Amino acid sequence: MGDFWGNLAKRLQELGSHWTSYTVLCSFFLYLLGYLTLRFHLTALGIGVDLSALDERYLFTGARFLIYLISSVPSLVFLVVLMVTPAYLLFRVLPSSIRARLGRFFSIQSASVLSWWLVSNRLALTGIIFSLLMIQLVMRQCFLLSNLLLVDDLPAEPSWFRGLLLAQTDGPMALYFSALLAGAAISSGFFYALRNPANTTSSTLLLTSLLGFLLFVQLLLIPVNYGILVVDKSMPRVTGLEAPGTLQGNEQAWLVWEGNEGKTFLLRKQRAGKYDKSLITLPREAVKKLEISGYDRIFEVLFGATGPKPPEKKDNS
Repeated sequence: MGDFWGNLAKRLQELGSHWTSYTVLCSFFLYLLGYLTLRFHLTALGIGVDLSALDERYLFTGARFLIYLISSVPSLVFLVVLMVTPAYLLFRVLPSSIRARLGRFFSIQSASVLSWWLVSNRLALTGIIFSLLMIQLVMRQCFLLSNLLLVDDLPAEPSWFRGLLLAQTDGPMALYFSALLAGAAISSGFFYALRNPANTTSSTLLLTSLLGFLLFVQLLLIPVNYGILVVDKSMPRVTGLEAPGTLQGNEQAWLVWEGNEGKTFLLRKQRAGKYDKSLITLPREAVKKLEISGYDRIFEVLFGATGPKPPEKKDNS
């Protein structure tokens, strides 16, 4: 027992001596995540960036991404349990003789599949193909979304992105990010299984390095997807604005960004049965008063079947 407390005290002392280095490293990591997230978020919306290279909002956004990522892990675990539990229960109700036969069968099959994979770098090639499919077919698709606040409609392809952006709950997006995490975890499993010095050859080393690079790309694309698809999609609806060019009676407005130098608003005006949209940036000092009446899921309002009705013109007669 004394050794345990002695080792614990020693480890805490070592941690305290390197605390400054760990803090700087974690801050840089969060800052990098926030930089990727926020920059791609603004690019997808079509907003001009007036952020400097050093801004505390990068750190805050990185922390938000990390919390969202951690909160997606229970959803992933729940899905795995949901898929495994029926098969396990079915296996348990079978007679013991059948369970024994199935156990021997799957043991033999697992051993043969593993030996097949390990021959001629098949495991590395399988991991590379899986990672490429995740990147090309799923994770890179978010780059097709740009200038979303001003386009007439969301891109037709991929069609499942439209469902994610127009969903009235956060459930589909949580499942999507759970799938991204699962893909990264599977690629990590392939990469970890190949780090065996006893089986290293020149071709294995090359394929493992390629798989490591693709895994790095997958991890890099997770905050990019978060910035484009998740960050600040509920925007404050502005009903009162004391500034140059005050809202007219048939205009709707949302505050979409507060920069260092100005505030950017999305304006939507009904004209001849259709909507005209524009982005306007006002200097911060020019906005004397700002009245917010609620928050809207902006893509559902702009492109969905529901949303607040345009304000009626006031009759001054």
